[in-house]
Parts: sequence; structure tokens; C-alpha cells
Amino acid sequence: MSSPDEAPLEQRIATFIQLNYALEPEVVTRANALLNEARALGQPALVGQMLLERASAMFENGSRQQALESAREAQRYIAANHLDALRAQAQDRLAMYCYDMAEYLRALDAWLKCLEYASEQNDTYWCARAYIGVGKVYDALNDYSTARYFHGVALQLAEKQGNRRQVCQIQINLASVAYKLHDYDRALEALNSASECMEQLDMETDIWQAEVVSYYGLVYFERGEYQQAEHYLNQAHQIYRSHGNRWGETQVLLNLGRTYRKLGRTEEALEYLLNADRLAQLANLSPLMLQTEELLSQTYLETGRYREALIHHKRLHEVLARLNRSQGSPVRLSKTTANRLKELEHQLDLERIRIRCGIGIARA
Repeated sequence: MSSPDEAPLEQRIATFIQLNYALEPEVVTRANALLNEARALGQPALVGQMLLERASAMFENGSRQQALESAREAQRYIAANHLDALRAQAQDRLAMYCYDMAEYLRALDAWLKCLEYASEQNDTYWCARAYIGVGKVYDALNDYSTARYFHGVALQLAEKQGNRRQVCQIQINLASVAYKLHDYDRALEALNSASECMEQLDMETDIWQAEVVSYYGLVYFERGEYQQAEHYLNQAHQIYRSHGNRWGETQVLLNLGRTYRKLGRTEEALEYLLNADRLAQLANLSPLMLQTEELLSQTYLETGRYREALIHHKRLHEVLARLNRSQGSPVRLSKTTANRLKELEHQLDLERIRIRCGIGIARA
């Protein structure tokens, strides 16, 4: 029997693609080794594929800028070598990384090219992927009605080809958009459809499961059913933590903090918010830090712990300043958040005076 290293390169690449890149040690090194071997053998199709897989390995291991550069290299190589079968995939991969780095217009351009190439090849799968991507861009731009339209087109294509996994992904996206449109019945309907798909596909521990139960929690939170929200958000937390997904874990801890505040369990709320804040700082998740610092400041203020409230209020403004510097323009807060901040700052101005005069009342 031959060893795995003696198997044909195509077979070893196929095996490599099945790996969970986020959980595999030295995965980028292994990707580079397969890429170099494909180049040495003069196999352009395999080189193009491994350039894309190397980009994925980099992305899953946190090297987002390197992943983007590798995806651009793959796109150029695939175009130069007329690898038509990989053109749509390369544009989709490039779009995903641009989207992740909030370069939404570049992501939209790449997904539209993906749609163009997929249409030329009559490839329904990549057409659906492109429509999903376009929907995600409009979602990110807060145009939820347009996002819902494009996700709906993607759903028709996915159902036509009987791709249950793609249907599942689209239903999660539709649930997200419906939630943001405050259409909670439609959100629950989409979540139920996604759950049904996952049962059929045996995806109980998939990261999508965390998204589904997280959105169940968010919908129940908005409907004022806080114990149900707590149940689902705790499930999501366990899955995100087991996958090492920092963004997901931080976001669900933040939402658990909100839920415990509504349940009147203030100390538990503070514990979860502090954990969310710590993770957001470790992973440099500034958008989530805005929310954790705001909620911590509010919660400490409500309990009369003014010094802690001032500390987190100061950090909130530090995060805002950092985001403004990195983006080159002021961060636009929602009207609700801006009003809450104005009210909070007024209260804290009064408490600063109390603290300076030595009459601040610190309650546990």
C-alpha cells in the first residue's frame, strides 16, 4: 500500500480541500508545498486551484490581508492561463475577502464578475453564490429590502438545483434580513427552514448552527421572550467557542449581557459584557467594542458604580477615535445610539462633579 505522500497530486489536493483549515496546524505551509509541487509539474489548473486554497488557508488562520493578496494572485493567474472553470470561483473568493475587510464596492464588483462568468458557463451553483454575495453587500449597506430580493433570487436557483446546503445558507441570510426589517414572523419561518435543512444534512455542530440558534435568540429577545432568548444564545455561545470563532463568541456574549439586563440579573449581565469586551479587545473587534463599552458604561451607571461607568465611557470614545483614524472619516452611529450616548454623557457629567466633590455613591 502506498503512503499518502505517494498518492497522485490531484488526490492529495482533493484530500487537502476537505480539511477544516481553521483547525489544522501548519495548513498554510502545507498549501504552499502542494502549490510548489503543482508548479514544478507544470499543472496550471492545479496551480490555480491551490492558489485559491492557500488564500482560504490564510483567511481561516487570521491572515486576512495575505489571503486577499493570494486571491488576487489567483485571479490574475487564472485569467492569464484561461482557466475558465475557475474564473467564477476566483471572483467569489476575492469578493468574500473584500467583503470581510469592509471593501463593499470592490466585493460587489467581484461578485458581479462572478455572476458574469458563471452565466457564461451556465453554472447555476456559482450564479447562486454570486446572488448571495450581492445580497450580503446590500445587507451590509443597510438596504435590507434589496438584500432580501437578491437572496430570494439565489434561493430560487439553489432550490432548482436541489442544493440543500446552499438553500440552508440562503435561509439564514433571509432570516438575518427579516430580523433587521423587524419582520420576526418571516425571520422565524426562515430559521425553521434552515433548521430543517441542517437536520437533513447532519450539520448539528456546523458553524451555521450557531448562526441559526443565535438568530432564534435575537428574535425572541425582540419579542420580549427573554428566557427563550437566553436558552438559544447559550447554545450559540457553546458552538462559537468550540469553533474558536472570536467574532461570533464576542457577539453572542454581548447579546447574553443584554438579555440578562432585561431579566434583571445585573451581575450576570456585567460578567458577560466584560467577557465580550475582553474578547473584542484581544481580537481587535472595534465595532463590537463600541457596543460592549457603551453597554458597560450604561449598566455601571444604572447600578450607581460611577467610576466604572466613566472608565468604560472613556474607552468608548477611544474606540470611536481609533475607528475614525483608520477609516479616514467619522464613524456614523445610528440615531438611537447617538441619542443614548448624548443622554449618557449628560448623566456622567453630573457624576464627574459628584466624584470630584467626594460624594459619589458607589453601590455594589
